[in-house]
Amino acid sequence: MRVLLLVAVTAAGCATAAGVAVRFWGPEHVRPAVLAAVLCLAPAVASLTLVERVARRAPAQAAVAVLLGIGTRMAVVVAGVLVLAGGADPAARDRFVGWVVAMYILTLAAESALAAGAVRTAAAPR
Repeated sequence: MRVLLLVAVTAAGCATAAGVAVRFWGPEHVRPAVLAAVLCLAPAVASLTLVERVARRAPAQAAVAVLLGIGTRMAVVVAGVLVLAGGADPAARDRFVGWVVAMYILTLAAESALAAGAVRTAAAPR
């Protein structure tokens, strides 16, 4: 359920921000916005899934899962930026990197809130 919420928040944030960008700066912002959202969402989903599973089995180890998720997310996103923006012209590269920063912050905030909820739920006395 939390993963679906993360996907929905990311999609809504991307659609809203891209809509505003298209309105003010043109349609060339749609493709980098969607690519950045997918690039940032994939490791965020994996990280959230890891935290949920670890929190259910050993709530005390959830902090380790969160830190592992942060490192994994950053590595995947940086590698993705290097691969996807490597051969682009400077203006397209700058647009893409800007969208990656925005989507990374959005997915990080959403994932952090959802992961905290998962840990809180798992650690609650039954």
